Amino acid sequence: MRKLGKMITLLAATTIMAVGMITTAFAADAITPTEFYYGTEAMTAPQTFSYNNSNFINGKYYQGVVVPVNVTKAGSLKVVTTATSVVKDINIEVYSDAACTNRMEYLTDLKVGSTTVEDYVSFSNAGTYYIKFDSYCYNGEDVYTNTFTVQTGFYTLDAKVIKDGETITYYRNSGEDKYVFNYTATKTGKVTVTLPYSMGSYVTFVDSGKTVCEKKWVSDLTSDSQASFAVKKGKTYKFEVTSNGTSYGKEQSFSLKETAVKAKSRAKRAKAVNIKKGKTVKGIVTAGDKKANWYKFTVKKKKPVTITLDGNVENNLKFTIYNKKGKKIDSTSYYGYKRDLKLTYSTTYGKANAGTYYIKIEKANANSNGVYSIKWK
Repeated sequence: MRKLGKMITLLAATTIMAVGMITTAFAADAITPTEFYYGTEAMTAPQTFSYNNSNFINGKYYQGVVVPVNVTKAGSLKVVTTATSVVKDINIEVYSDAACTNRMEYLTDLKVGSTTVEDYVSFSNAGTYYIKFDSYCYNGEDVYTNTFTVQTGFYTLDAKVIKDGETITYYRNSGEDKYVFNYTATKTGKVTVTLPYSMGSYVTFVDSGKTVCEKKWVSDLTSDSQASFAVKKGKTYKFEVTSNGTSYGKEQSFSLKETAVKAKSRAKRAKAVNIKKGKTVKGIVTAGDKKANWYKFTVKKKKPVTITLDGNVENNLKFTIYNKKGKKIDSTSYYGYKRDLKLTYSTTYGKANAGTYYIKIEKANANSNGVYSIKWK
């Protein structure tokens, strides 16, 4: 009977010790990640964690430590794990509960001999989540200690203000994640946004609450990774960015650059801007414009005439040529790429007759906008 009592006492002590070990494994200090705005800010200072063969977790086969992470809003967590002294490979997983029974995602592993690993996990809701770092060792028979540091940063889904020359880096967990960038023009001209993501992105341009260009496709694989729009100084615009894919462990970015355009135009034919031979005149049409831009040029003697258009245009512009009497002699649509137009009407044997010609550039539809240049020779 006395022997049985000693066995019970020993068993109770062992149980308490095991519970203590499991409690120790879950007792790591919580991490509050750095919240990124531009995505280039410093991550949290390295926090050191350590566990050994006696820190059992989830049974007798694994030892490790569970680190709580405080998430204040929806977004994506960047986790950088750096080895200090790693004797056993470390598995890194994220759970929604402290007991680590509901795994959200397997991140990666830090193998013996590796220095640093980096990974991302996204959250739909605020809350406390748990990163489990563990190693396999049957019944803790091998004596070892793993020591490593962890740094974190957090990409939110919050709308951001972006200015000329800035780049904002973000992480996309889903193609449906919408990133919103608000921008106030400091120059009248064009704004160019760059999204160098190989799988492609959709850019929606919004002017005063009105969608001007919806889901323009940009990709550095199939086309240009840029999109340009006409803007007016002092006005606030919005860019909405979605995609057809995820980041696949890589950050994405959104850059913005303003270019001032000294536009010349007149809203009436009678006051049309005169274009001299060989000289380039620039123009601009924004989504809010309702009037056309008028230009004129004069051919002094019968000769071949070529009109060159160039620029960046969305939803195309309408280009019409009139003679001095106001009779339309040619009309076409301009889509924004460089184009040479031969003045073929009111000509004889490919030469334009002497006289004054008028050019009217106007929106083809309500959402037409862009900057352009025009010259003739």
